[in-house]
Amino acid sequence: ALALSLPGCKKIEEKRQANDLEATLNSYESTLRWQSIVDAYAYRPPEDVARNGIPDGLDEIRIVSYQIKAAPAMLDDVTAAQTVEISYYHQDTQRVNTLLDRQLWSFDTEAKLWRLASEIPEFP
Repeated sequence: ALALSLPGCKKIEEKRQANDLEATLNSYESTLRWQSIVDAYAYRPPEDVARNGIPDGLDEIRIVSYQIKAAPAMLDDVTAAQTVEISYYHQDTQRVNTLLDRQLWSFDTEAKLWRLASEIPEFP
């Protein structure tokens, strides 16, 4: 009987993980749009942030739009990809620039949360 229940449990776990991914992606977008790019570094693995630091000057950047160009897709059980177009400006120039951000997300099985495995884009 236990073997029969395992596939059902796996589907429930996959659904929960998919819901968590959707919530994380929405939260990340909101953080970039309405809070601070610096705050978005909370979505990166802490060891990567500790090793590489957070670039200077991010507080001078404002996000104008964040549009999903390729919807989130699961690459395997713990990896997902999404492509977004981000329009932004530097407060000192007021000129709008656009970049394509190919995001790679990884599920941290120990912490039970999604982390941004790819770099947060540079905003030249």
